[in-house]
Amino acid sequence: MKHVWNSPRARHREMRAFALCLALCLALFAAWPTLDLSLSRALYAGQFVHAEKAWVRALYEGVPWLTRGLALFLVLRLLAGRWRLSRPHWRRLWVSLLVLVLVVGALVHGPVKQFWSRPRPVQLLEFGGSEAYSPPLAPAGLNPERKRYSFVSGHAASGFALLAPALFAAPARRRWWGRAALGLGLLIGLGRIFQGGHFLSDVLFAGLLVWGSALVIRQLWLLGGLRRVRAPGPRAWIQSLKKKAV
Repeated sequence: MKHVWNSPRARHREMRAFALCLALCLALFAAWPTLDLSLSRALYAGQFVHAEKAWVRALYEGVPWLTRGLALFLVLRLLAGRWRLSRPHWRRLWVSLLVLVLVVGALVHGPVKQFWSRPRPVQLLEFGGSEAYSPPLAPAGLNPERKRYSFVSGHAASGFALLAPALFAAPARRRWWGRAALGLGLLIGLGRIFQGGHFLSDVLFAGLLVWGSALVIRQLWLLGGLRRVRAPGPRAWIQSLKKKAV
Protein backbone atom coordinates (compact mmCIF):
# COMPACT_ATOMS: atom_id res chain seq x y z
CA MET A 1 0.00 0.00 0.00
CA LYS A 2 1.40 3.38 -0.98
CA HIS A 3 1.85 6.08 1.62
CA VAL A 4 -0.43 9.07 1.22
CA TRP A 5 2.53 11.39 0.70
CA ASN A 6 3.63 9.16 -2.19
CA SER A 7 0.35 9.50 -4.09
CA PRO A 8 1.06 10.66 -7.66
CA ARG A 9 -2.24 12.53 -7.73
CA ALA A 10 -1.39 14.52 -4.58
CA ARG A 11 2.12 15.29 -5.82
CA HIS A 12 0.87 16.41 -9.23
CA ARG A 13 -1.71 18.62 -7.53
CA GLU A 14 1.02 20.28 -5.45
CA MET A 15 3.21 20.81 -8.51
CA ARG A 16 0.30 22.40 -10.38
CA ALA A 17 -0.36 24.68 -7.40
CA PHE A 18 3.29 25.70 -7.35
CA ALA A 19 3.31 26.37 -11.11
CA LEU A 20 0.15 28.49 -10.79
CA CYS A 21 1.57 30.59 -7.92
CA LEU A 22 4.84 31.07 -9.80
CA ALA A 23 3.01 32.14 -12.97
CA LEU A 24 0.85 34.61 -11.03
CA CYS A 25 3.86 36.21 -9.34
CA LEU A 26 5.77 36.45 -12.62
CA ALA A 27 2.75 37.99 -14.36
CA LEU A 28 2.17 40.47 -11.51
CA PHE A 29 5.70 41.84 -11.43
CA ALA A 30 6.07 41.74 -15.21
CA ALA A 31 2.94 43.87 -15.59
CA TRP A 32 3.78 46.12 -12.61
CA PRO A 33 7.58 46.20 -12.21
CA THR A 34 7.46 49.21 -9.85
CA LEU A 35 4.98 47.64 -7.42
CA ASP A 36 7.82 47.04 -4.94
CA LEU A 37 8.86 50.67 -5.09
CA SER A 38 5.29 51.91 -4.59
CA LEU A 39 4.79 49.78 -1.47
CA SER A 40 8.13 50.82 0.03
CA ARG A 41 7.30 54.50 -0.60
CA ALA A 42 4.07 54.04 1.37
CA LEU A 43 6.13 52.97 4.39
CA TYR A 44 8.68 55.76 4.13
CA ALA A 45 8.40 59.20 5.70
CA GLY A 46 11.96 60.48 5.96
CA GLN A 47 12.74 57.04 7.33
CA PHE A 48 11.09 53.64 7.45
CA VAL A 49 8.75 54.48 10.27
CA HIS A 50 8.09 50.93 11.50
CA ALA A 51 11.72 49.78 11.45
CA GLU A 52 12.30 50.04 15.20
CA LYS A 53 9.13 48.38 16.42
CA ALA A 54 9.90 45.71 19.02
CA TRP A 55 8.45 42.77 17.10
CA VAL A 56 10.21 43.84 13.90
CA ARG A 57 13.59 44.04 15.65
CA ALA A 58 12.94 40.76 17.49
CA LEU A 59 12.26 38.90 14.25
CA TYR A 60 15.24 40.44 12.49
CA GLU A 61 17.70 39.59 15.26
CA GLY A 62 16.18 36.30 16.35
CA VAL A 63 15.48 34.46 13.08
CA PRO A 64 19.15 33.80 12.11
CA TRP A 65 19.91 32.37 15.56
CA LEU A 66 16.76 30.27 15.54
CA THR A 67 17.66 28.93 12.10
CA ARG A 68 21.18 27.97 13.18
CA GLY A 69 19.82 26.44 16.38
CA LEU A 70 17.26 24.41 14.46
CA ALA A 71 19.90 23.12 12.03
CA LEU A 72 22.12 22.10 14.96
CA PHE A 73 19.19 20.41 16.69
CA LEU A 74 18.36 18.42 13.54
CA VAL A 75 21.97 17.25 13.22
CA LEU A 76 22.16 16.19 16.87
CA ARG A 77 18.75 14.53 16.74
CA LEU A 78 19.72 12.51 13.69
CA LEU A 79 23.00 11.43 15.27
CA ALA A 80 21.49 10.59 18.65
CA GLY A 81 18.47 8.75 17.28
CA ARG A 82 20.03 7.01 14.32
CA TRP A 83 18.82 3.53 15.33
CA ARG A 84 15.76 4.57 17.33
CA LEU A 85 13.88 6.86 14.94
CA SER A 86 10.99 5.54 12.92
CA ARG A 87 11.49 5.79 9.17
CA PRO A 88 8.88 8.61 8.67
CA HIS A 89 10.37 10.62 11.55
CA TRP A 90 13.92 10.08 10.28
CA ARG A 91 12.87 11.08 6.77
CA ARG A 92 11.25 14.34 7.89
CA LEU A 93 14.31 15.29 9.95
CA TRP A 94 16.67 14.66 7.04
CA VAL A 95 14.59 16.60 4.52
CA SER A 96 14.17 19.52 6.93
CA LEU A 97 17.95 19.65 7.35
CA LEU A 98 18.48 19.54 3.58
CA VAL A 99 16.07 22.43 3.01
CA LEU A 100 17.68 24.54 5.74
CA VAL A 101 21.29 23.89 4.73
CA LEU A 102 21.13 23.51 0.96
CA VAL A 103 18.25 25.83 0.06
CA VAL A 104 18.19 28.55 2.74
CA GLY A 105 21.88 28.42 3.66
CA ALA A 106 23.61 27.74 0.35
CA LEU A 107 21.24 28.58 -2.51
CA VAL A 108 19.47 31.68 -1.15
CA HIS A 109 22.52 33.27 0.49
CA GLY A 110 24.83 32.22 -2.31
CA PRO A 111 24.21 32.24 -6.07
CA VAL A 112 20.67 33.67 -6.04
CA LYS A 113 21.47 36.83 -4.09
CA GLN A 114 24.78 37.36 -5.85
CA PHE A 115 23.43 36.79 -9.35
CA TRP A 116 20.48 39.17 -8.85
CA SER A 117 22.66 41.69 -7.00
CA ARG A 118 19.57 43.74 -6.25
CA PRO A 119 19.92 46.79 -3.98
CA ARG A 120 17.80 46.90 -0.86
CA PRO A 121 15.18 49.63 -0.37
CA VAL A 122 17.37 51.49 2.15
CA GLN A 123 20.14 51.64 -0.49
CA LEU A 124 17.97 53.41 -3.09
CA LEU A 125 18.15 57.06 -4.06
CA GLU A 126 14.45 57.43 -3.22
CA PHE A 127 15.16 56.52 0.40
CA GLY A 128 18.41 58.35 1.04
CA GLY A 129 20.80 55.85 -0.52
CA SER A 130 22.92 55.93 -3.65
CA GLU A 131 21.57 53.05 -5.77
CA ALA A 132 19.03 53.01 -8.59
CA TYR A 133 15.92 50.82 -8.33
CA SER A 134 16.20 47.36 -9.91
CA PRO A 135 12.97 45.48 -10.84
CA PRO A 136 12.64 41.95 -9.47
CA LEU A 137 12.61 40.24 -12.88
CA ALA A 138 15.74 41.98 -14.14
CA PRO A 139 18.80 40.42 -12.46
CA ALA A 140 21.73 42.83 -12.39
CA GLY A 141 24.44 40.14 -12.52
CA LEU A 142 27.41 39.80 -10.24
CA ASN A 143 28.50 43.01 -8.54
CA PRO A 144 31.51 42.49 -6.21
CA GLU A 145 31.22 46.06 -4.91
CA ARG A 146 27.78 45.48 -3.47
CA LYS A 147 27.90 43.75 -0.11
CA ARG A 148 24.18 43.69 0.67
CA TYR A 149 21.71 41.89 -1.57
CA SER A 150 17.93 42.13 -1.51
CA PHE A 151 16.61 39.36 -3.79
CA VAL A 152 15.53 36.99 -2.29
CA SER A 153 14.88 37.41 1.44
CA GLY A 154 16.95 35.00 3.53
CA HIS A 155 14.96 35.79 6.68
CA ALA A 156 11.65 35.01 4.97
CA ALA A 157 13.12 31.85 3.42
CA SER A 158 13.91 30.59 6.92
CA GLY A 159 10.22 30.90 7.82
CA PHE A 160 9.05 29.28 4.61
CA ALA A 161 11.42 26.36 5.34
CA LEU A 162 8.68 24.95 7.61
CA LEU A 163 7.36 23.49 4.36
CA ALA A 164 9.99 20.75 4.65
CA PRO A 165 8.19 18.55 7.23
CA ALA A 166 5.10 18.64 5.01
CA LEU A 167 6.87 16.85 2.16
CA PHE A 168 6.37 13.37 3.63
CA ALA A 169 3.26 13.92 5.74
CA ALA A 170 -0.36 12.89 5.49
CA PRO A 171 -2.69 15.44 3.78
CA ALA A 172 -4.07 16.97 7.00
CA ARG A 173 -0.62 17.32 8.53
CA ARG A 174 0.76 18.62 5.24
CA ARG A 175 -1.87 21.37 5.13
CA TRP A 176 -1.06 22.34 8.74
CA TRP A 177 2.66 22.65 8.04
CA GLY A 178 1.94 24.50 4.81
CA ARG A 179 -0.20 27.11 6.56
CA ALA A 180 2.38 27.48 9.34
CA ALA A 181 5.17 27.99 6.79
CA LEU A 182 3.13 30.51 4.81
CA GLY A 183 2.16 32.48 7.91
CA LEU A 184 5.65 32.55 9.43
CA GLY A 185 7.39 33.36 6.16
CA LEU A 186 5.02 36.23 5.40
CA LEU A 187 5.24 37.58 8.97
CA ILE A 188 9.04 37.59 8.90
CA GLY A 189 9.00 39.06 5.40
CA LEU A 190 6.62 41.82 6.50
CA GLY A 191 9.04 42.77 9.25
CA ARG A 192 11.88 43.04 6.73
CA ILE A 193 9.70 45.17 4.42
CA PHE A 194 8.92 47.48 7.36
CA GLN A 195 12.66 47.86 7.97
CA GLY A 196 13.40 48.75 4.36
CA GLY A 197 15.54 45.63 4.13
CA HIS A 198 13.47 43.89 1.47
CA PHE A 199 10.75 44.38 -1.10
CA LEU A 200 7.50 42.45 -1.39
CA SER A 201 8.84 40.46 -4.36
CA ASP A 202 11.90 39.42 -2.32
CA VAL A 203 9.56 37.77 0.17
CA LEU A 204 7.19 36.15 -2.32
CA PHE A 205 9.94 34.71 -4.48
CA ALA A 206 11.76 33.47 -1.37
CA GLY A 207 8.68 31.40 -0.61
CA LEU A 208 8.48 30.14 -4.19
CA LEU A 209 12.17 29.25 -4.22
CA VAL A 210 11.91 27.25 -1.00
CA TRP A 211 8.68 25.57 -2.14
CA GLY A 212 10.05 24.65 -5.56
CA SER A 213 13.34 23.40 -4.13
CA ALA A 214 11.50 21.31 -1.56
CA LEU A 215 9.41 19.68 -4.30
CA VAL A 216 12.59 18.88 -6.23
CA ILE A 217 14.18 17.31 -3.13
CA ARG A 218 11.12 15.13 -2.59
CA GLN A 219 11.06 14.07 -6.23
CA LEU A 220 14.73 13.09 -6.09
CA TRP A 221 14.05 11.12 -2.93
CA LEU A 222 11.17 9.25 -4.53
CA LEU A 223 13.25 8.47 -7.61
CA GLY A 224 15.58 6.58 -5.30
CA GLY A 225 18.68 8.73 -5.23
CA LEU A 226 18.18 9.67 -1.58
CA ARG A 227 15.64 7.11 -0.45
CA ARG A 228 18.19 4.31 -0.35
CA VAL A 229 20.26 6.18 2.24
CA ARG A 230 18.16 5.55 5.32
CA ALA A 231 18.80 4.80 8.94
CA PRO A 232 18.69 1.06 9.71
CA GLY A 233 16.09 -0.08 12.19
CA PRO A 234 17.08 -1.79 15.47
CA ARG A 235 16.43 -5.28 14.04
CA ALA A 236 18.64 -4.69 11.00
CA TRP A 237 21.39 -3.30 13.24
CA ILE A 238 21.27 -6.33 15.56
CA GLN A 239 21.36 -8.69 12.59
CA SER A 240 24.41 -6.91 11.17
CA LEU A 241 26.20 -7.32 14.53
CA LYS A 242 25.40 -11.05 14.54
CA LYS A 243 26.83 -11.44 11.05
CA LYS A 244 30.04 -9.70 12.11
CA ALA A 245 30.32 -11.98 15.14
CA VAL A 246 30.02 -15.06 12.93
